[in-house]
Amino acid sequence: IGMLDRNEGEEGGGAFNDMLSMASDWIGGYLPKEDVGEGSAAVVDPLYAEENADVPTDEDGNSLWINFVEVEEFAQELTGLELNGLVESILGSSSSMLPSSSSTGATERADDSGSETEELGINSFLRNNVLNEDGLLVIDPSTIILPTNNDNDNIDSTTLFEMNNTFMQTTLSISSVSIGGLDTFTKFNILDPIGNYTLRNNFELDQLSILVELQADIAPSSKSDAVIAATNDSPPSVTESFVLEIAANDVAVDLALFLGINTQTLGSIPLGSIIHMENIPSCLLSAVDDAELTALSVTVGDMTSPTLSGFLDQGLDELISTFGDALFAMYEQSLIQAMPNLIEMTVRDMVNDFIDDALSDSENSCPDPDSSLDGLVDYRDLFLSEEESVELLGRGGSPYG
Repeated sequence: IGMLDRNEGEEGGGAFNDMLSMASDWIGGYLPKEDVGEGSAAVVDPLYAEENADVPTDEDGNSLWINFVEVEEFAQELTGLELNGLVESILGSSSSMLPSSSSTGATERADDSGSETEELGINSFLRNNVLNEDGLLVIDPSTIILPTNNDNDNIDSTTLFEMNNTFMQTTLSISSVSIGGLDTFTKFNILDPIGNYTLRNNFELDQLSILVELQADIAPSSKSDAVIAATNDSPPSVTESFVLEIAANDVAVDLALFLGINTQTLGSIPLGSIIHMENIPSCLLSAVDDAELTALSVTVGDMTSPTLSGFLDQGLDELISTFGDALFAMYEQSLIQAMPNLIEMTVRDMVNDFIDDALSDSENSCPDPDSSLDGLVDYRDLFLSEEESVELLGRGGSPYG
C-alpha cells in the first residue's frame, strides 16, 4: 500500500500520516500472503463443523439429522433434478404467471438499453415478494449485531459510537439499513451438498449496494469538569442525519452452511402451529439443533467510491465527500484484494453470532395451535385473500394469518 512520506516539519502532517498508517496497517492485515497465493482467502475447511459435530441418533444408531446427500438422491430419483435445479424450477414456476416468462423458468426484462434480456427466476421472485417498490431490502438495524467501543449494556443496539469527554458528548447511531441490487443475480447455485449436513452455495450479482442512514447527536459534556458547559440558553443537542452508500459491481459469493435439522423435532411440530404464516420461521428454527457458517468468501470486480450525503451544511457535505474520494482512490485496489480475507475472518464470525442468537431465541418457541381454530381447515381461508374467501362463503378475516 502506498504511504505518504512523513514530513516532521509540516504542521498537522504527523496526525494525518498517523491516521493513514493505521488504515494501511488494518488493510494490510487482511491482504493475501505470498505463500498462500494472490487473491486467496484464508484457508478454511468447510466440513470442519460436520466432522466435529455430536450428531444425535435414535435407538438403532441412525442419525436424527436430515442427511442432505440422501435428500438430493431422492430428489434426483423423483424429479431428475438436483436440489439447486429443483429450487430454480420452483422459483421459475412462481414467476411463470408474470408477463414474458420463458419455459426455462427465467423471465424477460428490459435492460438499460431497452432490449429484452432473460434473467433468473430468483430475481423476479425477490422483486415481487421481498423487495420494496424501490427495489431495496430494508433491514431493521436493531437486528444487526454491532461491534462497539463501549461495554455499557444499556447502550441501544443501533449505537455505533458513544463518547462523553470534557468537551462534548457524541452518539453515532444507525437509523436504517437498506440493500440494493438483490434482483441482479447472474448466477444462483444453492443447496449443493458437500457433506451429509453441509450445503455449499455460490452466486453472483451484477451489482450490490448498501445504504446506511446514520444519525449523529452532539451535546455539551455532562461531566462536572467540562470545558464547555451547558447553559439554560444552550440547545440540548445538535442532530445531524446523513446517508452512507457503498456499492460494488460483479459481486461473487461462495459460502458453506453446516445445518443440523432434527427430524424428530421437525416431525413433532403441530400442523396447526405452522398454518399461521408468522409462526413458520420460529417453528422451523426450533427444529435446528446446530448451525454454522463454515466458509464465506466474497470477491468484487470493482467498487465505487463510498458517498456521504444529506448533511445540512452543503460545504461540509462536499468536504467530507472529497476527502472520502481521496482516501478511496488510495486504498481501492488494496481493499478489493483484502476483501476475501476480511469477510472470511470477521464477517463470518458476526454472522455466526447472529445465528447463535437466533437459535437460542427460537428454542421451544414454536407456539401452540390456536385453540379457537378447532375442526377442519377451511382451504378458502387458508389459500385465498379475505375478499376471495368471503365471495366463496368462507369466513374471511385471515384466521390462519
